[in-house]
Amino acid sequence: MAFFLGKKEPIASENLVHTVLTSTGGTCSSCAHTIEHVGKKFKGIQDVEVDRVKAEIHVDYDGKKESIDQIIELIRRIGYEAKVK
Repeated sequence: MAFFLGKKEPIASENLVHTVLTSTGGTCSSCAHTIEHVGKKFKGIQDVEVDRVKAEIHVDYDGKKESIDQIIELIRRIGYEAKVK
């Protein structure tokens, strides 16, 4: 899977979708930082926040499956698994 890191167009707030991913890891400080900062650069992703206590990743995105798949792939490449809650 390729990541879409091209020019990001702003997503209108009424078009944003919020979803929560559960993760089997990736909650250490370094992993959480990577997920949040790299994830926000993906096309279609507005915001990413890792809740380290609950092992959840909150994502605001454009509603396209491809967009959320990018975050899941990023987490997989770090060495963990994630799925939509």
